[in-house]
Amino acid sequence: MMLKKMVLEALKIIVLIVFVSLIISFYQWLAHQIVSLSDWLIASNWLLTGAIALLFCTCLIYLNRKVPGYSGSGIPQVEAYHAGWYSFNPFWMMGLVFINSLMSFFSGFLLGGEGPSVTIASSMALSVNRLFHKEDKELVACCGSAGFACAFLSPLAGLFHLLEENRSVLKLSLLLKGVLIIVVSSFLAQWIYPHRLLAITFDTLFPYDLFYVFLLVVLVGVTVGKLYIFFIAKIKDLSLRFRYFYWIAFALVVLCLVFKRYLPQMSGSGTYLLENRLVSMGLLWLVVLLIGRMLGTAFCNATLFSGGLVLPMLALGALSGEIVVAFVAFFRSDIVLYEDLIKICAMFTVFAVVCKTPLTAIALSLQTGAYDVVLLPVSICVLTSFVIVSLFKWPNIYQELEKRLPGYALHHQERQRN
Repeated sequence: MMLKKMVLEALKIIVLIVFVSLIISFYQWLAHQIVSLSDWLIASNWLLTGAIALLFCTCLIYLNRKVPGYSGSGIPQVEAYHAGWYSFNPFWMMGLVFINSLMSFFSGFLLGGEGPSVTIASSMALSVNRLFHKEDKELVACCGSAGFACAFLSPLAGLFHLLEENRSVLKLSLLLKGVLIIVVSSFLAQWIYPHRLLAITFDTLFPYDLFYVFLLVVLVGVTVGKLYIFFIAKIKDLSLRFRYFYWIAFALVVLCLVFKRYLPQMSGSGTYLLENRLVSMGLLWLVVLLIGRMLGTAFCNATLFSGGLVLPMLALGALSGEIVVAFVAFFRSDIVLYEDLIKICAMFTVFAVVCKTPLTAIALSLQTGAYDVVLLPVSICVLTSFVIVSLFKWPNIYQELEKRLPGYALHHQERQRN
């Protein structure tokens, strides 16, 4: 009996490692192809691109109205499942998040592919649990973090994601499963489809006499992160209050496609902002871009489309870094030489504030340059901002969105009574 149990457990893990790496790699490849196709179409025939996007928008609204509860990144639903009060159909979650997010990429929505990667991988584990007639939350948690690792091709970030997201239920069995599933699946994903979501690098040592700049990075990053959570939550509330709010998706499709053609800084998940230096645009224009992307991401997230919030928040961090550089340049013109490093520090400061996972932020930052260049300044910014967030006891973005799921109020009342 014990041998049979061990064989079944090993079989589940092997199946999930293979499928998580294959499906997430295919999803990331397809997402990049969809974005490239959209760019090509919009350059050659803007009206045709708009017609296709509006047609898909109509179909997705119809489908998501018929099968509600499977829009957004899906991460709040997964976290509510781990909390023990929410359940969903993993097959619907995989299918709709997959399709919804690809259409949001085609339309230029300000959403990323890392959130859906986590949700799709978690749903695969839930599906395997159903197949074997056993609930194994550890397996779901490990696969979710593996989806994150495969999206960014960073096994270290995936491992820290598992530790920080499940720190209240850490056990040796969870760690062993996590190391095996996350490391092997991310290395397979790297072999299947080597890609880069963080299209920014820096390898020049930062001068110590300019370290005061990182105080500005922390102040701006904490402010931007808090505002990001605020707008996401409030506009989500607006979408829940008004029954036909989802029709705003049609206006967003048109607006995002216009931006995709004429103002790429305001379109897509934000990789454009990571790839290009924008400080020459001027301080005022950078602030306008920051506010515009913040509101745009919040509205895109509140529709029935799907997409992640991590790449958009990293894009806001990049803009925050550009704002710091543009401001300091009034006094120290040589600061522009270190523009990319300041962007990197600001990106992961915002990430740490919004997600409250500082170790994951630091691990991800190591993909952007040499360890001896990036590690110290990023760690200073990330850990300082995390201390501030912890002192004020601010919730992370997924806790805020979890509160907006149906049934949360009843769950909260029961938890208070107990």
